[in-house]
Amino acid sequence: MKMVNRCALPLYGWTRDERGTTAAERVLGAAFAVAGASETVAYLQAEAEANWIRTNQPEIWKKTHKYLFLSGYLTYRLVGQFVDSVGCQVGYIPFDYKKQTWEGKNGWKWQAVPVEPRMLPKLITQAQPLGQITANASHDTGIPEGLTLIAAAADKACEVTGAGALAPNVACLSYGTTATINTTHSKYIEVIPLLPPYPSAVPMLYNFEIQIYRGFWMVSWFKHEFGLREEKISAEKGIQTEELFDELVNSVPAGSQGWFYNRTGRPDCVSQGLKPVAQS
Repeated sequence: MKMVNRCALPLYGWTRDERGTTAAERVLGAAFAVAGASETVAYLQAEAEANWIRTNQPEIWKKTHKYLFLSGYLTYRLVGQFVDSVGCQVGYIPFDYKKQTWEGKNGWKWQAVPVEPRMLPKLITQAQPLGQITANASHDTGIPEGLTLIAAAADKACEVTGAGALAPNVACLSYGTTATINTTHSKYIEVIPLLPPYPSAVPMLYNFEIQIYRGFWMVSWFKHEFGLREEKISAEKGIQTEELFDELVNSVPAGSQGWFYNRTGRPDCVSQGLKPVAQS
């Protein structure tokens, strides 16, 4: 198989980017308005990177042979096949999250996202072989040629599994850029209507996730914007700046005395970076 190593676009860190919709998409949205789902369809359309590329860079979209997540591209470079793990399908694509496979041929997601079936990788069940490391990949990485690559899952799914949260009564709290709480279930349930649970690292299980999008990014933002004094003191003491924030937070009751955001009251403002994230 001839390797196709050239990416049509560089790697992007996508942010929320509202875009105009086409006439066909507006018709689709109107159809779903009857079912009360038009906002979900519009959200998928607006968030799908494929729609942005097709709208803003149509010449690149016309040349696109395969549309892969980073996991799919890295897998291709390692084993020379367009395959990816079911557990890595987390994003705005025509994926049936209940059946954990590509959307059926008559599914509405094919209309909301302009990807054709031929452009997508073959899906491999979690914990099953994706292929063997090629000679080229072995040369580039040092990984032994012929070693079997096993399908894993997305970062969050692996995190939840690694934390041992494999039952509905066990939750995994993740305090990162996005703060999340995840539980694992065998039954498909949309915690937020029309927004699906993502595949678990365990086949045919689902991760139910509630998230605060900014999460602990707010703490870093606060430190950079308002924490100059604490940064100087922490540098002198050889400790983390956040340790000084902890002292301030401990002086403020839960709820920050009713403040949602306070730019001037320092202890209360500090607490906005931590307690609401941890207690929501």
